[in-house]
Amino acid sequence: MTDNPPSARSPGLGQPLLGLAALAAILAVSFGVFAIFSADMLNTWVAFLAMTIIPTQIVCGLVWHCEHPAPIARLPQPVRGLAFLLFCAVVGAIVSALSFRFIGGGIAPPTPPLIMFVILSIVVTFWFVVVWGAWPISRLPVPPTVSGLLGVAFCYLVAYGLFRLLFDFSFLEGAPFYSAAIDPHGLFIAWKPLVFGVTSVSVITFAALWDFWPVSLLRKPGGPGFSLLASAYVLALTAGVFYVGTVVLGMDLVKFMVLAPVPFIFGFFIVLCLLQKFPFARLPQPLGGLLSSLAAAAAGLAMHWLYLKAAPVLTGEALASGAPAYQLELWLASSMLAVTFPLIVFMADFLGFWPFRRTGTK
Repeated sequence: MTDNPPSARSPGLGQPLLGLAALAAILAVSFGVFAIFSADMLNTWVAFLAMTIIPTQIVCGLVWHCEHPAPIARLPQPVRGLAFLLFCAVVGAIVSALSFRFIGGGIAPPTPPLIMFVILSIVVTFWFVVVWGAWPISRLPVPPTVSGLLGVAFCYLVAYGLFRLLFDFSFLEGAPFYSAAIDPHGLFIAWKPLVFGVTSVSVITFAALWDFWPVSLLRKPGGPGFSLLASAYVLALTAGVFYVGTVVLGMDLVKFMVLAPVPFIFGFFIVLCLLQKFPFARLPQPLGGLLSSLAAAAAGLAMHWLYLKAAPVLTGEALASGAPAYQLELWLASSMLAVTFPLIVFMADFLGFWPFRRTGTK
Protein backbone atom coordinates (compact mmCIF):
# COMPACT_ATOMS: atom_id res chain seq x y z
CA MET A 1 0.00 0.00 0.00
CA THR A 2 2.75 2.34 -0.93
CA ASP A 3 2.09 5.96 -1.79
CA ASN A 4 5.57 6.61 -3.21
CA PRO A 5 5.63 8.00 -6.75
CA PRO A 6 7.19 5.74 -9.39
CA SER A 7 10.93 6.00 -9.61
CA ALA A 8 12.54 7.47 -12.69
CA ARG A 9 14.68 4.33 -12.81
CA SER A 10 11.62 2.11 -13.12
CA PRO A 11 11.02 1.23 -16.78
CA GLY A 12 7.46 0.87 -17.88
CA LEU A 13 4.35 2.98 -17.68
CA GLY A 14 4.21 6.16 -15.65
CA GLN A 15 1.26 7.62 -13.79
CA PRO A 16 -1.61 7.89 -14.44
CA LEU A 17 -1.37 5.23 -17.18
CA LEU A 18 0.32 2.82 -14.77
CA GLY A 19 -2.52 2.98 -12.25
CA LEU A 20 -5.23 2.87 -14.89
CA ALA A 21 -3.68 -0.13 -16.64
CA ALA A 22 -3.36 -1.93 -13.31
CA LEU A 23 -6.96 -1.07 -12.43
CA ALA A 24 -8.19 -2.42 -15.76
CA ALA A 25 -6.36 -5.70 -15.18
CA ILE A 26 -7.68 -5.96 -11.63
CA LEU A 27 -11.26 -5.31 -12.73
CA ALA A 28 -10.95 -7.92 -15.47
CA VAL A 29 -9.84 -10.56 -12.95
CA SER A 30 -12.43 -9.44 -10.38
CA PHE A 31 -15.30 -9.55 -12.86
CA GLY A 32 -14.16 -13.00 -13.95
CA VAL A 33 -14.43 -14.16 -10.34
CA PHE A 34 -17.87 -12.60 -9.99
CA ALA A 35 -19.07 -14.37 -13.13
CA ILE A 36 -17.91 -17.76 -11.81
CA PHE A 37 -19.53 -17.67 -8.38
CA SER A 38 -23.18 -17.17 -7.50
CA ALA A 39 -24.14 -14.20 -5.34
CA ASP A 40 -24.74 -16.46 -2.34
CA MET A 41 -21.36 -18.14 -2.76
CA LEU A 42 -19.61 -14.79 -3.15
CA ASN A 43 -21.31 -13.36 -0.06
CA THR A 44 -20.36 -16.38 2.08
CA TRP A 45 -17.44 -18.65 1.20
CA VAL A 46 -15.60 -16.37 -1.23
CA ALA A 47 -15.91 -13.28 0.97
CA PHE A 48 -15.00 -15.19 4.12
CA LEU A 49 -11.89 -16.86 2.73
CA ALA A 50 -10.70 -13.76 0.86
CA MET A 51 -11.07 -11.50 3.87
CA THR A 52 -9.02 -13.77 6.13
CA ILE A 53 -5.90 -12.87 4.12
CA ILE A 54 -6.42 -9.09 4.32
CA PRO A 55 -4.97 -8.42 7.81
CA THR A 56 -1.72 -10.13 6.81
CA GLN A 57 -1.74 -8.22 3.52
CA ILE A 58 -2.03 -4.95 5.45
CA VAL A 59 0.92 -5.90 7.63
CA CYS A 60 2.96 -6.95 4.58
CA GLY A 61 2.31 -3.64 2.82
CA LEU A 62 2.25 -1.06 5.60
CA VAL A 63 4.41 -2.58 8.35
CA TRP A 64 6.94 -4.69 6.45
CA HIS A 65 6.77 -2.62 3.22
CA CYS A 66 7.12 -5.99 1.50
CA GLU A 67 10.70 -6.31 2.80
CA HIS A 68 9.88 -9.23 5.10
CA PRO A 69 10.02 -12.16 5.21
CA ALA A 70 13.42 -11.51 3.65
CA PRO A 71 13.61 -14.76 1.62
CA ILE A 72 10.39 -13.78 -0.16
CA ALA A 73 11.42 -10.15 -0.62
CA ARG A 74 14.59 -11.20 -2.46
CA LEU A 75 12.73 -13.22 -5.10
CA PRO A 76 12.33 -11.85 -8.65
CA GLN A 77 8.93 -10.85 -9.98
CA PRO A 78 6.40 -12.30 -10.48
CA VAL A 79 7.51 -15.13 -8.17
CA ARG A 80 7.93 -12.61 -5.36
CA GLY A 81 4.37 -11.38 -5.64
CA LEU A 82 2.96 -14.89 -5.81
CA ALA A 83 5.06 -15.95 -2.82
CA PHE A 84 3.76 -13.04 -0.73
CA LEU A 85 0.22 -13.94 -1.73
CA LEU A 86 0.82 -17.58 -0.78
CA PHE A 87 2.27 -16.49 2.57
CA CYS A 88 -0.86 -14.43 3.31
CA ALA A 89 -3.07 -17.30 2.14
CA VAL A 90 -1.37 -19.74 4.54
CA VAL A 91 -1.96 -17.38 7.47
CA GLY A 92 -5.50 -16.85 6.21
CA ALA A 93 -6.11 -20.58 6.03
CA ILE A 94 -5.14 -20.98 9.68
CA VAL A 95 -7.36 -18.05 10.66
CA SER A 96 -10.28 -19.31 8.59
CA ALA A 97 -10.11 -22.79 10.12
CA LEU A 98 -9.97 -21.47 13.68
CA SER A 99 -12.63 -18.80 13.22
CA PHE A 100 -14.93 -21.16 11.31
CA ARG A 101 -14.79 -23.58 14.23
CA PHE A 102 -14.81 -21.27 17.23
CA ILE A 103 -16.67 -18.17 15.94
CA GLY A 104 -18.95 -19.73 13.36
CA GLY A 105 -19.61 -22.94 15.27
CA GLY A 106 -18.63 -25.02 12.24
CA ILE A 107 -21.87 -24.06 10.46
CA ALA A 108 -21.64 -24.04 6.68
CA PRO A 109 -21.86 -21.89 4.68
CA PRO A 110 -20.26 -19.12 6.80
CA THR A 111 -22.93 -17.34 8.83
CA PRO A 112 -23.42 -13.58 9.34
CA PRO A 113 -21.71 -13.67 12.77
CA LEU A 114 -18.61 -15.25 11.27
CA ILE A 115 -18.53 -12.86 8.30
CA MET A 116 -18.95 -9.87 10.63
CA PHE A 117 -16.16 -11.10 12.89
CA VAL A 118 -13.78 -11.31 9.94
CA ILE A 119 -14.78 -7.81 8.80
CA LEU A 120 -14.20 -6.56 12.34
CA SER A 121 -10.70 -8.08 12.32
CA ILE A 122 -9.89 -5.99 9.23
CA VAL A 123 -11.27 -2.86 10.92
CA VAL A 124 -9.06 -3.51 13.95
CA THR A 125 -6.02 -4.10 11.73
CA PHE A 126 -6.48 -0.70 10.07
CA TRP A 127 -6.63 0.93 13.49
CA PHE A 128 -3.61 -1.02 14.71
CA VAL A 129 -1.43 -0.31 11.68
CA VAL A 130 -2.50 3.11 10.39
CA VAL A 131 -3.57 4.92 13.56
CA TRP A 132 -1.31 3.22 16.10
CA GLY A 133 1.67 2.43 13.88
CA ALA A 134 1.63 -1.21 15.06
CA TRP A 135 2.34 -0.03 18.62
CA PRO A 136 2.98 -1.66 21.07
CA ILE A 137 3.82 -4.89 19.22
CA SER A 138 6.38 -3.07 17.04
CA ARG A 139 8.41 -2.27 20.17
CA LEU A 140 9.01 -5.91 21.06
CA PRO A 141 12.67 -7.04 20.74
CA VAL A 142 11.90 -9.65 18.09
CA PRO A 143 12.63 -9.94 14.36
CA PRO A 144 10.27 -7.97 12.05
CA THR A 145 8.61 -11.10 10.67
CA VAL A 146 7.82 -12.35 14.16
CA SER A 147 6.62 -8.90 15.23
CA GLY A 148 4.32 -8.66 12.21
CA LEU A 149 2.76 -12.05 12.81
CA LEU A 150 2.31 -11.24 16.49
CA GLY A 151 0.61 -8.05 15.35
CA VAL A 152 -1.84 -10.01 13.21
CA ALA A 153 -2.59 -12.29 16.16
CA PHE A 154 -3.01 -9.25 18.41
CA CYS A 155 -5.56 -7.76 16.00
CA TYR A 156 -7.61 -10.95 16.02
CA LEU A 157 -7.56 -11.03 19.82
CA VAL A 158 -8.74 -7.43 20.03
CA ALA A 159 -11.40 -8.13 17.40
CA TYR A 160 -12.58 -11.13 19.40
CA GLY A 161 -12.91 -9.04 22.54
CA LEU A 162 -14.87 -6.32 20.73
CA PHE A 163 -17.01 -8.94 19.03
CA ARG A 164 -17.97 -10.49 22.34
CA LEU A 165 -18.61 -7.10 23.94
CA LEU A 166 -20.51 -5.25 21.21
CA PHE A 167 -22.25 -7.64 18.82
CA ASP A 168 -25.70 -9.10 19.37
CA PHE A 169 -27.36 -11.34 16.77
CA SER A 170 -30.65 -12.06 18.52
CA PHE A 171 -32.42 -10.29 15.65
CA LEU A 172 -31.59 -13.38 13.59
CA GLU A 173 -33.49 -15.77 15.87
CA GLY A 174 -35.60 -18.05 13.75
CA ALA A 175 -33.10 -18.14 10.89
CA PRO A 176 -32.00 -21.72 10.11
CA PHE A 177 -28.35 -20.92 10.79
CA TYR A 178 -28.90 -19.05 14.08
CA SER A 179 -27.37 -20.57 17.16
CA ALA A 180 -27.67 -18.98 20.58
CA ALA A 181 -24.46 -20.76 21.57
CA ILE A 182 -22.35 -18.76 19.09
CA ASP A 183 -24.23 -15.47 19.57
CA PRO A 184 -22.03 -13.26 21.78
CA HIS A 185 -25.15 -11.35 22.97
CA GLY A 186 -23.25 -8.09 23.06
CA LEU A 187 -24.45 -4.57 23.76
CA PHE A 188 -25.79 -3.60 20.32
CA ILE A 189 -27.63 -5.10 17.39
CA ALA A 190 -24.72 -6.37 15.32
CA TRP A 191 -25.21 -4.09 12.33
CA LYS A 192 -24.54 -0.95 14.42
CA PRO A 193 -20.97 -1.71 15.60
CA LEU A 194 -20.15 -3.25 12.23
CA VAL A 195 -21.26 -0.22 10.21
CA PHE A 196 -19.64 2.14 12.73
CA GLY A 197 -16.40 0.16 12.39
CA VAL A 198 -16.44 0.20 8.60
CA THR A 199 -17.21 3.93 8.71
CA SER A 200 -14.19 4.42 10.97
CA VAL A 201 -11.99 2.76 8.33
CA SER A 202 -13.28 5.22 5.72
CA VAL A 203 -12.38 8.05 8.11
CA ILE A 204 -8.93 6.53 8.71
CA THR A 205 -8.31 6.39 4.96
CA PHE A 206 -9.57 9.98 4.68
CA ALA A 207 -7.18 11.06 7.45
CA ALA A 208 -4.31 9.18 5.80
CA LEU A 209 -4.79 11.17 2.59
CA TRP A 210 -4.40 14.31 4.70
CA ASP A 211 -1.36 12.85 6.51
CA PHE A 212 -3.51 13.21 9.64
CA TRP A 213 -3.57 16.99 9.32
CA PRO A 214 -4.51 18.88 11.52
CA VAL A 215 -3.59 16.35 14.25
CA SER A 216 -0.02 16.42 12.91
CA LEU A 217 0.11 20.15 13.74
CA LEU A 218 -0.49 19.38 17.41
CA ARG A 219 1.75 16.36 17.80
CA LYS A 220 4.53 14.94 15.69
CA PRO A 221 3.46 11.63 14.11
CA GLY A 222 4.77 8.55 15.85
CA GLY A 223 4.36 7.22 19.35
CA PRO A 224 1.32 6.65 21.55
CA GLY A 225 0.76 10.37 22.18
CA PHE A 226 0.08 11.08 18.52
CA SER A 227 -1.96 7.89 18.21
CA LEU A 228 -4.21 8.91 21.12
CA LEU A 229 -4.93 12.28 19.49
CA ALA A 230 -5.42 10.63 16.10
CA SER A 231 -7.80 8.09 17.64
CA ALA A 232 -9.92 10.85 19.20
CA TYR A 233 -9.95 12.67 15.86
CA VAL A 234 -11.01 9.56 13.93
CA LEU A 235 -13.68 8.62 16.47
CA ALA A 236 -15.13 12.14 16.45
CA LEU A 237 -15.32 12.26 12.66
CA THR A 238 -16.72 8.74 12.53
CA ALA A 239 -19.44 9.56 15.04
CA GLY A 240 -20.35 12.66 13.05
CA VAL A 241 -20.53 10.86 9.73
CA PHE A 242 -22.42 7.92 11.25
CA TYR A 243 -24.92 10.25 12.96
CA VAL A 244 -25.57 12.33 9.85
CA GLY A 245 -26.00 9.29 7.63
CA THR A 246 -28.10 7.09 9.86
CA VAL A 247 -29.97 9.61 12.05
CA VAL A 248 -30.17 12.97 10.27
CA LEU A 249 -30.67 11.44 6.82
CA GLY A 250 -32.37 8.37 8.26
CA MET A 251 -30.58 5.93 5.99
CA ASP A 252 -30.79 2.20 6.52
CA LEU A 253 -27.58 1.05 8.24
CA VAL A 254 -26.52 -1.41 5.54
CA LYS A 255 -27.44 0.86 2.64
CA PHE A 256 -25.52 3.71 4.26
CA MET A 257 -22.46 1.51 4.63
CA VAL A 258 -22.54 0.39 1.00
CA LEU A 259 -23.29 3.85 -0.40
CA ALA A 260 -20.83 5.93 1.63
CA PRO A 261 -17.97 4.24 3.58
CA VAL A 262 -17.43 1.29 1.23
CA PRO A 263 -17.06 3.36 -1.99
CA PHE A 264 -14.75 5.87 -0.28
CA ILE A 265 -12.50 3.09 1.03
CA PHE A 266 -12.41 1.57 -2.44
CA GLY A 267 -11.64 4.95 -3.98
CA PHE A 268 -8.86 5.47 -1.44
CA PHE A 269 -7.13 2.30 -2.62
CA ILE A 270 -7.35 3.48 -6.22
CA VAL A 271 -5.92 6.93 -5.42
CA LEU A 272 -3.23 5.83 -2.95
CA CYS A 273 -2.20 2.35 -4.09
CA LEU A 274 -2.78 2.40 -7.85
CA LEU A 275 -2.44 6.08 -8.80
CA GLN A 276 0.02 6.79 -5.97
CA LYS A 277 -1.78 10.09 -5.26
CA PHE A 278 -1.17 11.31 -8.82
CA PRO A 279 -1.25 14.24 -9.47
CA PHE A 280 -1.51 15.43 -5.86
CA ALA A 281 1.45 13.60 -4.24
CA ARG A 282 3.67 16.65 -3.85
CA LEU A 283 1.02 19.19 -2.88
CA PRO A 284 1.25 20.57 0.67
CA GLN A 285 -1.43 19.85 3.23
CA PRO A 286 -4.28 20.56 3.51
CA LEU A 287 -4.63 21.12 -0.26
CA GLY A 288 -3.20 17.71 -1.14
CA GLY A 289 -5.54 15.97 1.27
CA LEU A 290 -8.58 17.85 0.04
CA LEU A 291 -7.96 17.10 -3.64
CA SER A 292 -6.96 13.49 -2.95
CA SER A 293 -10.13 12.98 -0.89
CA LEU A 294 -12.32 14.42 -3.63
CA ALA A 295 -10.60 12.14 -6.13
CA ALA A 296 -11.11 9.12 -3.85
CA ALA A 297 -14.80 9.94 -3.40
CA ALA A 298 -15.28 10.37 -7.15
CA ALA A 299 -13.40 7.17 -7.98
CA GLY A 300 -15.29 5.21 -5.32
CA LEU A 301 -18.70 6.39 -6.47
CA ALA A 302 -17.78 5.64 -10.09
CA MET A 303 -16.76 2.10 -9.11
CA HIS A 304 -19.93 1.70 -7.04
CA TRP A 305 -21.99 2.65 -10.10
CA LEU A 306 -19.98 0.26 -12.30
CA TYR A 307 -20.36 -2.67 -9.90
CA LEU A 308 -24.05 -1.89 -9.42
CA LYS A 309 -24.67 -2.00 -13.17
CA ALA A 310 -22.52 -5.11 -13.60
CA ALA A 311 -24.18 -7.09 -10.81
CA PRO A 312 -27.18 -8.49 -12.73
CA VAL A 313 -25.01 -9.27 -15.76
CA LEU A 314 -22.30 -11.06 -13.80
CA THR A 315 -24.61 -12.92 -11.41
CA GLY A 316 -27.31 -13.68 -13.96
CA GLU A 317 -30.01 -12.69 -11.50
CA ALA A 318 -31.76 -9.66 -10.07
CA LEU A 319 -30.39 -9.38 -6.55
CA ALA A 320 -32.85 -8.30 -3.88
CA SER A 321 -32.06 -4.96 -2.27
CA GLY A 322 -32.81 -4.02 1.33
CA ALA A 323 -33.85 -5.88 4.45
CA PRO A 324 -33.85 -8.60 5.54
CA ALA A 325 -31.36 -10.30 3.19
CA TYR A 326 -29.56 -7.25 1.73
CA GLN A 327 -28.44 -9.51 -1.09
CA LEU A 328 -27.44 -6.70 -3.48
CA GLU A 329 -25.78 -4.59 -0.81
CA LEU A 330 -23.73 -7.51 0.51
CA TRP A 331 -22.73 -8.48 -3.02
CA LEU A 332 -21.49 -4.94 -3.66
CA ALA A 333 -19.53 -4.80 -0.40
CA SER A 334 -18.07 -8.27 -0.89
CA SER A 335 -17.14 -7.73 -4.51
CA MET A 336 -15.50 -4.34 -3.94
CA LEU A 337 -13.66 -4.89 -0.66
CA ALA A 338 -13.42 -8.66 -0.11
CA VAL A 339 -12.34 -9.55 -3.65
CA THR A 340 -11.04 -6.48 -5.51
CA PHE A 341 -9.17 -4.91 -2.59
CA PRO A 342 -6.85 -7.92 -2.03
CA LEU A 343 -6.14 -7.87 -5.78
CA ILE A 344 -5.18 -4.19 -5.56
CA VAL A 345 -2.69 -4.96 -2.79
CA PHE A 346 -1.40 -7.94 -4.76
CA MET A 347 -0.81 -5.78 -7.84
CA ALA A 348 0.56 -2.63 -6.22
CA ASP A 349 2.56 -4.03 -3.29
CA PHE A 350 3.27 -7.68 -3.91
CA LEU A 351 3.89 -7.50 -7.68
CA GLY A 352 5.14 -3.90 -7.65
CA PHE A 353 2.92 -3.27 -10.71
CA TRP A 354 4.56 -6.09 -12.64
CA PRO A 355 4.31 -6.47 -15.66
CA PHE A 356 3.36 -2.82 -16.23
CA ARG A 357 6.50 -1.69 -14.44
CA ARG A 358 9.68 -3.74 -14.17
CA THR A 359 11.80 -2.97 -11.12
CA GLY A 360 13.95 -6.03 -10.56
CA THR A 361 12.73 -7.72 -7.41
CA LYS A 362 10.03 -5.15 -6.62
